[in-house]
Amino acid sequence: MHAISRARLAPALALALLTTALAGRAEDLPLSAPGSATLDRHALIRAVLARSPSALAAESALRGAEARASAAGSLADPMLRAALAPQSLWRGPRTGYGFEVAQPLLAWGKRGLARSAARHDADATRFELAAMRLDLAAAASQLYDEAYLTQRALGLNAANRALVEELRETALARYETGAAPRQAPLAAELEAARLEHRAIGLRTQQRVTLAQLNALLHREPGAALPALPESFAPAEVVSRSSEPPALRAGAARAEARAAEAALARRARIPDLTLMGGYDAMWDEREMRPMLGVEIELPFARARRHAEIAEADAQRENAAHELARAQSENALAVAIARERLAEAEHGLRIVREQILPAARDQFEAASAALASGRGEFTDAIEAERAWYEAEFEAAEALVALSRVAAELNRALGTSGVEDAQ
Repeated sequence: MHAISRARLAPALALALLTTALAGRAEDLPLSAPGSATLDRHALIRAVLARSPSALAAESALRGAEARASAAGSLADPMLRAALAPQSLWRGPRTGYGFEVAQPLLAWGKRGLARSAARHDADATRFELAAMRLDLAAAASQLYDEAYLTQRALGLNAANRALVEELRETALARYETGAAPRQAPLAAELEAARLEHRAIGLRTQQRVTLAQLNALLHREPGAALPALPESFAPAEVVSRSSEPPALRAGAARAEARAAEAALARRARIPDLTLMGGYDAMWDEREMRPMLGVEIELPFARARRHAEIAEADAQRENAAHELARAQSENALAVAIARERLAEAEHGLRIVREQILPAARDQFEAASAALASGRGEFTDAIEAERAWYEAEFEAAEALVALSRVAAELNRALGTSGVEDAQ
């Protein structure tokens, strides 16, 4: 049996497990569709997104990024400076004091560029949250597929063990009458032992999969989950017109770095500080009010050039990262579409050709064995081939569902309307 790629599930599972102790339990959401008591794929995805500590932590980070964006580019607080001549309090003809208020002003355009960079960074954080939610949704969908495949395999295993038991009884009866060799019932017992061994592995895989689902749901590993439905509805491909959130996040980061590069160049324009004060120490009253301006002298050219070079490098790096992500996403979409077509074709072949042929072969071998004309080993081989064909059909259906989930993620959707 082909298990889900652990490399694909690891990031989402690790995020859910590592932050479990830091987040409170979210409001419970049903895991079944309305009017049903079985586990539902869409309800499971919604519950994972609502309960995941990773998503909640990312939402907190988003609120922080938006707060920083709101504060970016604001004017600095004015400064008040006061002075007092202490000896004038008891020796001078009047008290000597002075005060000054200074307001720093950024050069034209700097505030707007700072706000733009922070706003684009906040947008990138928002899109990264959406991309992480897509990863969680895909992990939940694929674990749902894995749980169904394991359940289906256990059902097929039990049905085939019953068939093998019937064949063993037939072989034993023929052996007692001398119509079959001793190897016939022994072969049936060996096949039954193989099926029992496979059932043990399947039950272990089932427990592991359910524990992984509970981890995504921020629950205890052994918590009970609704039973899976008997009929399986694979994930469906949902068309999407906008860019995937991961690409939108990359584009927002590139815009932020471009704004920072422009701001680094604008930093060569000196900033001003307007000042106004009053100095009571002057004898002439007309000399006491003071107005002034403070301006930077841009003599540190080496430092300015280094800051511009660094900002340009970060801008170029963000642009290259965006181009790389776009190429990788286009490739992922193309590969997923090819695999989806392959999975659909494979499912049709298994259902329309392989499975009917295996079933007919088993029925013919069983009929021949019952009439005394067939060999017991032929019946066992036919039973095994039928079992494998039934499992191959279930595996092909689940493979179609997994590829559909992968294509949805590459297209930027989870397949659930409100999962974004």
